Amino acid sequence: MKPNFNSFCVLCILIICGISAFQNFTGHKLLGMVPRNPDEVKVLRGFLDDPEMDFWLEPTYELQNVTVHVNGESGKKLESTLQNMGLQFYTITDDLEKWIEREREENYPGSHLQGRTTGFAFDVYHPLDEIVAHLDDVSRKYPNLTKLLNMGDTFEGNIIYLLKISSGGNDTRPAIWIDAGIHSREWIAPATALYMINHLLVNYGNDKYITNLIDSHDWYIMPLVNPDGYLHTWNWNRLWRKNRALAPGFPGVLICRGIDPNRNFDIFFGGPSTSSTPCSSIYKGDHPFSEAESSAIRDGVMALRDRLLAYFSLHSFSQLWMTPHGYTTLKAPDFAEHMELLTVAITAVEAAHGMHYRYGPSAQTLYATSGSASDWVYDVAGVRYSFSVELRDRGVFGFLLPRTEIIPTSEETWAGITSIVSHLQAKEKVKKSSTTSPSTTPLPTTKNTKPENTTDTS
Repeated sequence: MKPNFNSFCVLCILIICGISAFQNFTGHKLLGMVPRNPDEVKVLRGFLDDPEMDFWLEPTYELQNVTVHVNGESGKKLESTLQNMGLQFYTITDDLEKWIEREREENYPGSHLQGRTTGFAFDVYHPLDEIVAHLDDVSRKYPNLTKLLNMGDTFEGNIIYLLKISSGGNDTRPAIWIDAGIHSREWIAPATALYMINHLLVNYGNDKYITNLIDSHDWYIMPLVNPDGYLHTWNWNRLWRKNRALAPGFPGVLICRGIDPNRNFDIFFGGPSTSSTPCSSIYKGDHPFSEAESSAIRDGVMALRDRLLAYFSLHSFSQLWMTPHGYTTLKAPDFAEHMELLTVAITAVEAAHGMHYRYGPSAQTLYATSGSASDWVYDVAGVRYSFSVELRDRGVFGFLLPRTEIIPTSEETWAGITSIVSHLQAKEKVKKSSTTSPSTTPLPTTKNTKPENTTDTS
């Protein structure tokens, strides 16, 4: 009888995976440390290209927290290095599998919405099929307010969806863009974006403030940029970061697959905090925009660039609100106004639940990044107000944030975004009503030129 090739492939996969439904992280540790000087930072950064060192918080500057996930053998290697350096470290957990099992028990999907709150619950994490079904339900339930757009197919054939929320205006209104989930293990980001979609739609016509937000702006929300990687975090490796594409230059490397879509934009491509090694979690890919995920954001933003007022990219974790640039510590041309808007946002965020967030330019607030979406949107697409937001927490649970944190995280993030939009809206009204201040500098909605070089540092 002729052998079935598909069955043979499945058998091989089962053998490779050890006949297990999920990758097991028993005995895997999460270590924390604080480098005391640039030399210690340099030594730690030497581990960045090691595929067995999964940095949750990268080493960047002295006196800033670093967290790294390691298995048994790589953990011994790292601990030995740290001990030889005299760098103190601590164990956040010595068994990540227990955390993952807890999360799985809290959010196990079963059949569609089985065993959950009636309807689509916003206080649990949802797998890909439930998110897609919900977006379809939303577009059917609110046909006069929504339009569900297909922004392209991924390597594994999933669709990258963009939901437009608008009450009319014939595409002449200022637009707001929110995307989430470009890194697949950051579950709190798409959960927050889904909350925002629901909050806008259920309150339109019932809440004066929300109604005004929709009547004055078109909202474009991409709740899950990286569906392939996200699906993989549910079905196999909870801590997977990249997409699931095969590296073109390394077709035989099946284990080390995936490109980091947030290192794949055409802005300082291949610079700091990227890797040319396919096994690295920050592998940049073969060339800019080689990936469906980065291309989907590029195409959507470029179509809106003339009226795109603000761009927000949601990530986790660290509790940060950031503006460009990530690839340099030089101040952006709009640095002063960026800081003004971040101050407004942080005030609103902290007023929601009392949670503290740091803020500032990306390279100084988190770490240097190259080829990122927020820098490309600012420098190339010319959107003056481009923000990258790292959601809860500050490292206690990291990417495995409990479901009890979903609603408060969503509420405080929404407060920050809407405070910026309202602040810009108020400034625009003042500008239009002013007839006696010819020296007032107009506030454009987009920045259609690339920033000039500056020698200032912040």
